Amino acid sequence: MRAISRSLLLIILALSASVVLAEGNEFYKRGAEGWFWYHDPEPEPEPEKPKKKELPPMPAPKPSEAESKEVPKGPPSFSVQWYQENMEQVLNRAIDNPTEENVAAYFFIHRVMMDKANQFAVSARKVSMEHPQLDEMTRKAAGGAANRLTEKQQLTILSDLADRIARQDGAIWYWYSNDVYSKKMSRIVKNLRNQTGIPVIAFSVTGEPPEGEAADWFPNYVIGNGNAARRVGVTHTPALALALTSGNVELISHGMMGLSRIKDRLVIAADKLNLLEEDELNIYQGRLPGSDLIDPDSLPEFEGNDTDKILEVMGETFNY
Repeated sequence: MRAISRSLLLIILALSASVVLAEGNEFYKRGAEGWFWYHDPEPEPEPEKPKKKELPPMPAPKPSEAESKEVPKGPPSFSVQWYQENMEQVLNRAIDNPTEENVAAYFFIHRVMMDKANQFAVSARKVSMEHPQLDEMTRKAAGGAANRLTEKQQLTILSDLADRIARQDGAIWYWYSNDVYSKKMSRIVKNLRNQTGIPVIAFSVTGEPPEGEAADWFPNYVIGNGNAARRVGVTHTPALALALTSGNVELISHGMMGLSRIKDRLVIAADKLNLLEEDELNIYQGRLPGSDLIDPDSLPEFEGNDTDKILEVMGETFNY
């Protein structure tokens, strides 16, 4: 055991000496590196700090609804809408404080609008010449000669109408009472009968005969029991209606009315009863043949007021 131990000890010493020698040589090779206390060990790397997550930039605040809305602009200066909104104020200011400046401002605005109206009138004449369908002269004759011709045609139509009413045993029904208006109206109804030849049946709503001259004009009066008046819609006197023996009745007028207006309404009532020929109503009203009125219900509907769309509808209406 001792021999073995001594041998092991020698081996260990030999190995230790070689290690020390090697380390010594290595030390001298490093030169001025110095003693071990001059040689600080390399610092351990500091652990990386976790990077803070960058938040996305805050969106810019949206403007409030009041701020986002643009201030509505007023109508263009000197437009019709501007005129309607401002003219009265300018005038009132000039009246309340009639300085030269305030009065001049009012009359300048007035002059501008008059000139705009004149420009519109000039353009209207050009349009009427280029589009005869829009020219009222092609629809209703005007002037002295045209009026005389219209009156002559009206007499012819009334004469023909009287013959048609007579063939159907028709008549004008006249409701009256003994008031001042019925008395005056009786003379007008008598003239209507004399000029047209259409018979008149007088109804007394009071049960009494007509008084004065009316007694001679309507000797064969009838006591009205109210049934016919209620059926036609008569509410007060004097009143007129056009009646046919077929039972068809069209109310002409209530209250006192002039002869020319009664004739106009008589023709309209006759048209409702299909007593007029084609275009006779137009001719009686002074409109030329073929100048039928535009039926608004026949026009197509569209949104807005675009000029091109309106002209498109005009072209379809007049078959351009």
